[in-house]
Amino acid sequence: MTNPQKIYIENLPDIVASALSENLQNYELTDSPKKADFAIKAAALPTTPYKLGDIITCIEYVADTAIPIGRIICETRKQQLSQESKKAQLTGKEVELIKFLHQSPNSGKEKILQNVWGYSADTNTRTVETHIHRLNQKAQEAFAIKIVKSDDGKYKLIEF
Repeated sequence: MTNPQKIYIENLPDIVASALSENLQNYELTDSPKKADFAIKAAALPTTPYKLGDIITCIEYVADTAIPIGRIICETRKQQLSQESKKAQLTGKEVELIKFLHQSPNSGKEKILQNVWGYSADTNTRTVETHIHRLNQKAQEAFAIKIVKSDDGKYKLIEF
């Protein structure tokens, strides 16, 4: 199980934050945007009166569209990596690969083939290696991240 993603919600009343913290499963509220994996502006929240279900839906939407990789963000809807003014365009499969490795770090080739491409585990293909190579070229040019393969054949995203 991975650590919960830390989120900061701008101008969230304390009583709502307290109730929300008790209902979040995969996320942890933080009191500072500097400690957070991602921040939600108050304007993105449903209007008052606050409904916890609506706020959780908003959090899940933001978490699904912005995957933090250290100081870099993978913007899934825009299909790009970004850090301040630097950007790198991604393909749909590259985004799916990043999303999968973020959710399931240390995954083997067979698991990646099944979950990202829908191939059976015994498929004989180099598509995982090819996509990782191309993604690493893009990511290493503009950012200090890459996908590495450990000695036991598992892949994970790292920032260096």
